[in-house]
Amino acid sequence: MGATGHVILSGQSRALTMRNIFQHRDQQDPEEMTLIAGLEDRIETMLGQVLPDLSSFALVDFPKHDNVGDSAIWLGEVAYLAARGVRPSYVCTFGDYAAEELRRSVPDGPILIHGGGNFGDIWPAHQEFRETLLAQFPDRQIIQLPQSLHFGSDEALQRTAAAIARHGKFHLFVRDRRSYDIATNAFDCPVELCPDSALYLGPLARPVKPSTDLFCLMRTDRERNDASAAAVEFPSEAVIGDWVRLRRHARTINKVSSVPLNPFLSAADRKYQFFNALAGCQLRRGAQLLSSGRFVLTDRLHAHIIALLLQIPHVVLDNSYGKVSGFVEQWTSASKLVHVAKDLPGAFAIYRAAKQDSWRQQAAKVA
Repeated sequence: MGATGHVILSGQSRALTMRNIFQHRDQQDPEEMTLIAGLEDRIETMLGQVLPDLSSFALVDFPKHDNVGDSAIWLGEVAYLAARGVRPSYVCTFGDYAAEELRRSVPDGPILIHGGGNFGDIWPAHQEFRETLLAQFPDRQIIQLPQSLHFGSDEALQRTAAAIARHGKFHLFVRDRRSYDIATNAFDCPVELCPDSALYLGPLARPVKPSTDLFCLMRTDRERNDASAAAVEFPSEAVIGDWVRLRRHARTINKVSSVPLNPFLSAADRKYQFFNALAGCQLRRGAQLLSSGRFVLTDRLHAHIIALLLQIPHVVLDNSYGKVSGFVEQWTSASKLVHVAKDLPGAFAIYRAAKQDSWRQQAAKVA
């Protein structure tokens, strides 16, 4: 039982949480493990200072869609909460949110908003939901878990700034310096830098063996950068794909929905269990895709983060507004597994150099 008397579905400690979807590696690079552990500690420290009491709280905006990265963030948030021995009394997507139900379930505790990269006007439905919460719960502490910010419209930025100023109890965590600068210049609220919550999953092991030398996980949505969309010939051995697959996501929902949930749990707890199971299936799918490559090329932030946790060497390109490079620069540039490229030809050059180095190392072992 947790501090609130609820059953902790995913375990009482980090060792038993959703971070252990895969068995950990037998051999791990000590420097990479130190880097990841340091980022986990940073998350614990930053969130713990703002949330000393989590006896009753809500966690909202579950990502019920096909982006694996958002599922990884959710599971990192779940792992953090489980490590503290607590669970939310209310969870929802932005589509099934009900203000009165939230008030009944959490009469006076804080509202935590799921982190990610939807703070701004690129993904307006999530931003509208965020501003609705600020308007409907002026008496409540509202914590935005680590986000990246982007506003293409000054009007939208000013509207958000006004909503935050009217509320007065909003606390914003951001994942990169660019977002921090935007927020501190525009918003009247505490703003703090914090790593992405997915890093709290900790080290993971590849769920499948590599089947190709190069797997390219490339964006196909509105955040795609021109550098990633350039008409450049990929290496012949490259397998190219994305993890945003609507039909596959629908099958995943049907599969998880067919698994009986614990009948002894409350309706709210069963909903939380369903959300966590759905996110777990998403993360497995993403990890399998990335693990199929001995080397990964991507312009998705969470392909970088999950590849780091899986200890897969990779090269990253930026998204449309600098989210990926900003995060790497802020938190993960010390890793030997990640390289940053400005364009596809540069990324391919890094991959070929890494491949040749691997061949030389293998030849040296044989000799």
